[in-house]
Amino acid sequence: MLLPRDNTLCALWALLLSITLVNQSAAFGVARGLRRRRHPGPTLDTDDYYSYDGMLEYLDDLTQAYSERLKLSDVGTTHENRTLRAITITNGDGRTGKKVIFVVATEHAREWLTPVAALYTVEQLVVNFERNAHLLQDYDWIVMPMVNPDGYMYSRSIDKMWRNNRSPNGNNCFGTNINRNYDIDWGKGYPEITDPCHEHYAGSKPFSESESRAVRDIIVDLVNTKRAVMFLSLHSRHRSVFYPWVYKSELADNVQQLREIAKIGAKTMENASGKNFTYEQTGGYDPFGGTSLDYAYNTGFPLSFAVELSGERGDMVFDFWPPTNLLKDLADDSWQGIRAMAEKAIEYYPKNSVASRTAFLFHLGNRKRRAAVANLPGPFCWPVFGALQLMFKLNPKSFIEVSAKQVDKYGELQRVWAFDRLMILSCDLEFNEQLLASQEHLVKHPVYKVLGQWLGNGLLLSDGKVWHQRRKIITPTFHFSILEQFVEVFDQQSNICIQRLEQKADGRTTFDVYPFICLAALDIIAETAMGTKVNAQMAESTPYADAVNECTARFAWRFMTIYLQSEFLFTLTRPHLKWRQTKLIRTMHEFTIKVIEQRRMTLEQEQQKQAEQLDKRTEEEDVGNKRRMALLDVLLQSNVDGRPLRNEEIREEVDTFMFEGHDTTASAISFCLWQISRHAEVQEKLLEEILRVLGVDYSRPITIRDLAELKYMECVIKESLRMHPPVPIVGRKLQTDFRYTHSRLGDGVIPAGTEIIVGIIGQQNGEANFPEHKLFKPERHENGERVSNFAFLPFSAGPRNCIGQKFAQLEMKMLLAKIVRAYELLPLGETISPVVNIVLRSDTGFQLGMRKRSSSTVDT
Repeated sequence: MLLPRDNTLCALWALLLSITLVNQSAAFGVARGLRRRRHPGPTLDTDDYYSYDGMLEYLDDLTQAYSERLKLSDVGTTHENRTLRAITITNGDGRTGKKVIFVVATEHAREWLTPVAALYTVEQLVVNFERNAHLLQDYDWIVMPMVNPDGYMYSRSIDKMWRNNRSPNGNNCFGTNINRNYDIDWGKGYPEITDPCHEHYAGSKPFSESESRAVRDIIVDLVNTKRAVMFLSLHSRHRSVFYPWVYKSELADNVQQLREIAKIGAKTMENASGKNFTYEQTGGYDPFGGTSLDYAYNTGFPLSFAVELSGERGDMVFDFWPPTNLLKDLADDSWQGIRAMAEKAIEYYPKNSVASRTAFLFHLGNRKRRAAVANLPGPFCWPVFGALQLMFKLNPKSFIEVSAKQVDKYGELQRVWAFDRLMILSCDLEFNEQLLASQEHLVKHPVYKVLGQWLGNGLLLSDGKVWHQRRKIITPTFHFSILEQFVEVFDQQSNICIQRLEQKADGRTTFDVYPFICLAALDIIAETAMGTKVNAQMAESTPYADAVNECTARFAWRFMTIYLQSEFLFTLTRPHLKWRQTKLIRTMHEFTIKVIEQRRMTLEQEQQKQAEQLDKRTEEEDVGNKRRMALLDVLLQSNVDGRPLRNEEIREEVDTFMFEGHDTTASAISFCLWQISRHAEVQEKLLEEILRVLGVDYSRPITIRDLAELKYMECVIKESLRMHPPVPIVGRKLQTDFRYTHSRLGDGVIPAGTEIIVGIIGQQNGEANFPEHKLFKPERHENGERVSNFAFLPFSAGPRNCIGQKFAQLEMKMLLAKIVRAYELLPLGETISPVVNIVLRSDTGFQLGMRKRSSSTVDT
């Protein structure tokens, strides 16, 4: 039996996305609009400045890669015939009419950092969408990364200090200051604004320049369609955030809002860069007209800012032209400020619904946790919903195939969100070893609690002090001397199994061997755990045995039906099945309590006998009539905190053993029998060893020492457990932060509250840990050499490993040895089709044939 250990009772993703959705079809309507393909996309080059053509190429490639969420528009043409482009960024949900944040850059040609910052903003919203999805939940963004390409290219190639565009003004004077050309107190301020040869020249009239007209048209359209919220004009190098007004000293109507958002942006960039940033209204001391900042605000944007990026880093002053090795850091500093301002803007101006605002705050609240796992790859996750799209791909049959594809795509260590639940999915040996070996992170995955009504606070579900106490009590149950007695039960019940299989062993009949093995395992665990026969194999069906089988099947169904994992929704939507489940659990509890009371009474009577009477027993009597120890006897004689265990506490552990001790072992043995039937050379070698160790005398009891001699069989069992671990995954719920190191990903911290799922089946079926992993090769286990002791985990590992793994291995050896000795296993019927249920099963069953071995074959 694969006893209480660290086995999750759900599929790697299907059950991880355990959300309380009563109607999946309703959720499908949402997900259908949210689906998108995952694209690698181009990589933003922050090691150098883009040329105009290079920027257009990057935007073209990005739009092609993320066409579901991006639209690239031509919005004007410059004097030198360069196209002005704006990129619209959405979350791809298809909703129109969303509010907009509009960002422009490079109004001034020499401010080379601003287009880098604008493109970096685009990348964060597009490529790193998952981390910033809350900024696009109810908002679209429009970005013009290069408003003044003519002047920018002139500054890059001819005159670094060039500020304006390249429109001719007469008298061999060129260029208009784009950020003085807007129709808001145009031409007012210092005298140079009217000088056609000066860098402050405001143009011949408002909007005389195609560049300012392109920005104007977008502003007006957004205001007219009531989508305008925040306008950002990026500049450098004064480390400030300016807000209206610039052309006059009067305060804006919503100056408190403007000041608060400006402060947030300035302080965020200050913290990121280590340089002081200010936030202010410039019109109070140096007013001038014609700025995009004032024009956007006056036209109808309630929030409008000019963000002046830094011209310094540390002790280095570089004005408008940072060294290229600083571009990424400076762009990230600016993005931190832009994002902080956007978050506050969205808070002030949410979509006109409580649900939308709640969703935004809900997603924003997980920002720190998202940042903590930003280094880990993973599937696309929508804001609020998370990886909802995966729910519709996964079911017990598709789980293994889909999860394998996800590992191929994202790697062996990845993160996934389901609503506000962060889950780490790992088939990574390096990571898994640190987690499973930890003495701190021992709390099980919450999905286990579905079994609470049946198993209570038994070893499988408990944690903390209770788990430590129970584990300490139960461990002696698997001492060699007690296991030796259990082997007697294995021997007797496996004989019954052999007799029942004879009806199928005609060499022609194809049948599913699992039901036969399952009943044998149930008989074994009942007698060893409770010291009571339930006669499941002998057609003397008891209410208890029936209840165990039916209840196990019902819980398996609930685990694979997402919303039924909630006890409340199960009761609400399936009241008749809830009633049936309650009745079954009551039957099992009553039976177990009755056995406990009877065994307790017997034990008390024995303890009252005087020692001298016990000493008078003859050795013959002792051997022939002694009562076997059972798990129940160990529990009855145990104390916790100075008192005996209560009947209810004992029942929890016995029920846990009954649940865990028959289905998992039955699955493991069935997979192994199927593999043996398909590998004649393995079966031949196995039979040779069985006959050499056990002989042909079927009447001779098999002992624990006999089983220990079956070395090749042990390799066969291990190889089957490697390929088909009965419990394919194990789970943890972190109560504190988990710090890990990784040779490829570096050091990291998984935040408290995260659910971690260790994919045993993925780890054991990976080429890195087991070369030629698709081949059934028992010989790979002969020398016991592995990459790590944690590479092979059919019984988990660490403090919460399987407490009954020796028991399970002995039981498997006994049944396999007797079956292979008595019958030749034939490769008849369909191939196995592994599906994830509470344990690993096969959708096609475990079909094979059997032929009774002749005496001559056995004698060979």
